[in-house]
Amino acid sequence: MTMAVSKRVAAAAAGAASMPLSNLQKRRVCELARQVWKRLGRPGFSDQGGFPPEIRLSESAACTIWRQDEQAKAIGAHHLTTAQNWQYPVLMAHFFRLAGDEKNAEWWIRQTCGDDRRQAAAKLRRTFNQVRSVIGNPEEYAAAIARSKYKCTIDELSSNQLWVIVFDMRRAAQRKQRKGVK
Repeated sequence: MTMAVSKRVAAAAAGAASMPLSNLQKRRVCELARQVWKRLGRPGFSDQGGFPPEIRLSESAACTIWRQDEQAKAIGAHHLTTAQNWQYPVLMAHFFRLAGDEKNAEWWIRQTCGDDRRQAAAKLRRTFNQVRSVIGNPEEYAAAIARSKYKCTIDELSSNQLWVIVFDMRRAAQRKQRKGVK
């Protein structure tokens, strides 16, 4: 692999990890946090008995304040709009731990973006969906690239090799789109 390709691969991996959370990721964190908050007895809402009704928090506001406080404990940021992709598994693990679900918490910790190969494989799967309208069977196309370039299967590729296939597939899809191939 040339130095230019290696730098592109490193930049792509770093770029993917530093992207903001998607709306789906933010929704999943919020849904999990709400479930945990309810399981813990709705802290900040259920224990407002001594306050006059006009200054009590609504259920939604109490849950949001609790979630933001827990997010800050987990990743140092109160707002999900400032969270990055690499922090998503950390957030999920944190809320599963609060729920007492160590098995799921450990699974999420293993999903951290430090695993370059797993991250590259996930990007390849997303690329399959992006190019499917132009490349009829993207999985077979990627397997053919792996066999021809690296003499192995997709499962045997390194993270750098997976990123090269992602770039190859994107370029092939762009060429086909320019030529009007569907």
